Amino acid sequence: MKNLYRTSVWVLLILISLFSCFYGKFDFEITGFNVILGVKTMLMLTIILLIVNIPNILTMVIDKRGAKYADK
Repeated sequence: MKNLYRTSVWVLLILISLFSCFYGKFDFEITGFNVILGVKTMLMLTIILLIVNIPNILTMVIDKRGAKYADK
């Protein structure tokens, strides 16, 4: 289930950053595509995702180190 969660989060991250590149008027008429806006959105969402996952990353590193030293 963890891999499904991780994969879906990254797919949603890519989709949100892709759709945030489009801009237009208030009547839902798409008038252009802004790559810089997409890059900024992707970077911000990646930083937020990293901050949210810091506890999971730390526990994974601690578990791996504990297993590494337990084998010796």
